[in-house]
Amino acid sequence: MTLIPFGEKIKEGLELSKKVEEFAFELKRKLPKVNDLNKAESQRIKVARAFLISESKLCRQIVFAVSKNCLDLALIGLRTMLEFDINADYIFNHPNHKNDLKWVDSLCNDIFKRTNDLGMLKSKLGGFSLKDRAKDVGCSEFYKKNYASLSSYVHLMLEQSYVQEDGEFEKLSLAVVSQALCILLDVIGSIAKFHNLQIDGKLLKEIISYRNRYESK
Repeated sequence: MTLIPFGEKIKEGLELSKKVEEFAFELKRKLPKVNDLNKAESQRIKVARAFLISESKLCRQIVFAVSKNCLDLALIGLRTMLEFDINADYIFNHPNHKNDLKWVDSLCNDIFKRTNDLGMLKSKLGGFSLKDRAKDVGCSEFYKKNYASLSSYVHLMLEQSYVQEDGEFEKLSLAVVSQALCILLDVIGSIAKFHNLQIDGKLLKEIISYRNRYESK
């Protein structure tokens, strides 16, 4: 069995991040135009577009940072991606509020208020914490393990010192690339499902294949 060099694996991740970003922007263009919409509808579309743009660009930047050996920066960015993912599920794909426009519009309005008011907590949404939102969409374990561990890098705990150890750097780098791609795809999925749009099946298979081949190696 031929061993694939680490650099080639990261290069493959970079190419995938470009593809999924292009798909996110293609999906954004398929969303309704805001010109003829009322305020609630306009906010709903603007939030969906912002999620697609911000998350896809952050994914590309995370993978690029990994390619330049800036793993600490990538880990910090991944935490933000994970929060985006939980929020996208909570707003557009909540298990108890499927196609509930009143639910979606109230949360989109909340996001606009929090964006424009520097004094409002950015970690809250609809009056609930990220932990509560994760629980609501069935991501409690994801929050406890993934988000909690990534928070250590944001708050400069001791994990940074272990990242550079032999064998850990490459393993963690590939995991970050894989998770960034999967998180972005999940956000795209939540927004696409709400708007009755299709996911690129070929791209989905490519990302799953990347994860299965490299993340646990």
